[in-house]
Amino acid sequence: MPMFSAVEEQDIAYYAPGQGAPLYHQVQPLTVLLLSIVTLSLYSYWWHYRNWRCVQRNAEQTISPLFRAIFHPLYAFSLYNMVGETASNMHIKGVALLGALGFIRLVSFFYHLPDFPMLDGPAVGYFDIFFTMFLWMSVDMVYVQLVVNKVNQRLGLRRGKSR
Repeated sequence: MPMFSAVEEQDIAYYAPGQGAPLYHQVQPLTVLLLSIVTLSLYSYWWHYRNWRCVQRNAEQTISPLFRAIFHPLYAFSLYNMVGETASNMHIKGVALLGALGFIRLVSFFYHLPDFPMLDGPAVGYFDIFFTMFLWMSVDMVYVQLVVNKVNQRLGLRRGKSR
């Protein structure tokens, strides 16, 4: 009994990158969460860089993964939407929120910028800002990584690392 229908196999063949490379950065969601928390969300820059690098390699686009990683709150919507579109075309369920997560990341980033207490803010203000930003950036990346792993698994790449 075939695992996928002919239409699904055609969709998967369209997205299959050469040489068995994952379509997006392959890592365990728990690793994403722990590294984001331990590094106070600095890992999000690396995670976004690796995903944009995979997009650049697989789609042969002339984008700058480094630039998009540095300004990842601005480009998260684009990446999350791309992952959601790919997953939707592969008939993976539960991807409707990905575009919204990228938009929420952008809004939450700019929402906290003007409120950032530099010199005269109370310690509670610092905690509120950092907790909200770091926790949210960790949670949305974990959800996107779950979908990314499903996409890579659908391509037959259960384990392995992106280059």
